[in-house]
Amino acid sequence: MEKNVYQNELNQVRYTAEGKAALKTALLTQSAFHSSRRRCGWGRRSLAGVLAAVLLIGTATAVAAPLWEAYFGSLSANERDLMEELSGELPPPVTCGGTTMKPLATFGADGVFYLMLEIQTPEGTMLPLLDGEDACYTLMDGKNLENRITLVNSNGLEEAEFLGYMIADDYLEDLDPDDNRIRMVVEIHADGTLVGKTLRIPGLWEINGEETVAIAEGEWLFPITESMSQELVWTLDAAGLTTETPYGPIVMDSLRISPVRVEYTYHYDEAVAEAAKEAERAIQEEDAVVGMVGEDGSTTPMAVSITPSAKLSLVMEDGSQMEFNGGFSSLGSGNRHQVSTTFAQPVALTEADYLLWGETRIPLT
Repeated sequence: MEKNVYQNELNQVRYTAEGKAALKTALLTQSAFHSSRRRCGWGRRSLAGVLAAVLLIGTATAVAAPLWEAYFGSLSANERDLMEELSGELPPPVTCGGTTMKPLATFGADGVFYLMLEIQTPEGTMLPLLDGEDACYTLMDGKNLENRITLVNSNGLEEAEFLGYMIADDYLEDLDPDDNRIRMVVEIHADGTLVGKTLRIPGLWEINGEETVAIAEGEWLFPITESMSQELVWTLDAAGLTTETPYGPIVMDSLRISPVRVEYTYHYDEAVAEAAKEAERAIQEEDAVVGMVGEDGSTTPMAVSITPSAKLSLVMEDGSQMEFNGGFSSLGSGNRHQVSTTFAQPVALTEADYLLWGETRIPLT
């Protein structure tokens, strides 16, 4: 299913507390927190991390645009300037058990963080080029929940207890497959500030099909700072704008956009809510209720209710539309819905034309 369509459907679904717990456990067990851009698993822009919605975080530092082009692809001059503006100080290299993880480039903004690492294992340990669809290197062992990348606060406690966040780690193409060095990128999204947090990486693993091999295990800690001017966060006058959905109109309450994500709230009236309930009952009558099947074959029912929503996209001056890379959403009181969705790569808003919410255009000025 096309990603934006899938995200739109995901935004319309809510689960019971029991269903959420079952989903989280199943996704963890199936290495759902692992995402690899080049070689294996879900793919860099997959929504597996969005479904789990609880993982890792970031900081900013001096960025080399050519390095990031190996990750994002070609960047415009404005995008290169933007990434420089979002950059900050590089964390120092960290060595544990003879393996060094050295930050090469990093930038962060508005609850989003990217960190590029060069990983060097001890002399004599080769990191060969991996072949096959399901072969890759990863910074977390998806088969062991103790070996997850985590975010910790100043007290050393895992930040997932206090902050919603998610992570993907990506293995870049190996420039020299006959040496003991590779490059990895950590991509992080949070629903709050990352300042004062610390990224904890538990090691390096090789995944080849069903086989997972530990290459290095330990603790690599990288302090996080955000670097983003508030001038780059635009609050748009969108309150009261409406757009149509299959369940009636929805109304925008607030909207803000930055080069890395869009956050907005909207609401719908009681008639729309009743229509959603009717649709839910129809789904249940057709035996299409979502359930999570455990290893023992048992099924945990997950009650589904439909929240009216509309696709949001950023249309550029050349007519192209920027992709989103998942995010967070929540349903509040009074049928008010809050959504935070992240761009697949930083966007130079000076090259953007307008936001499209369903069929409604929202100008950026």
